Order: sequence, then C-alpha cells, then structure tokens
Amino acid sequence: MAKRNLGIVSRILSDVSAPASEEPKSEEVVKKDTSEEKMEATKNKKLKGFYLTVENEVRLKELQMIYLKKGIRISESELINRAIEEFYLKYKG
Repeated sequence: MAKRNLGIVSRILSDVSAPASEEPKSEEVVKKDTSEEKMEATKNKKLKGFYLTVENEVRLKELQMIYLKKGIRISESELINRAIEEFYLKYKG
C-alpha cells in the first residue's frame, strides 16, 4: 500500500513544475509598492475614536517630533485633545 502511495505521490510531484524565479525588483519599485500599501492601510485609520486622514496623521507625527525635540514626550491622544481645545477656544468667542 505504501509503495503504491509513493508511486502516486512521485507522479504528482513530477507533473508539478517548479515555480519560475521572479526577477528581483528594483529598490525604487519595492519602496513604491510598500508606500502604496501603507497609504491604503492608513487611509481610514481609526485612532482613539477618530478617523484620521493620511495628511492629519502625518501632521500628528510631526507635532510629536517637535515636542520630542524639545524634550517633551506627549501621546497622540493628548495632542488631539489639545488641538480640539485650541480649535474650541478659537471659535468659541
């Protein structure tokens, strides 16, 4: 029985062709593919109950970097809360 199964398996394997090797992609193409995947993944990213656009997510990260350069560690939630507070105070009065 085992010999018969080995014969079947060997015939199946002989019928299957080896996958063709892909040409290596250039670094620029790989970067473009990766950036497009990241953009699609973060297109409607939900953060603390908010849906951020890609542009606003980048701005949020830039603000965090500005604070880090000043030696202040601040969370994304705190930055969003401060932005809402500033916006509210600006248009309240």
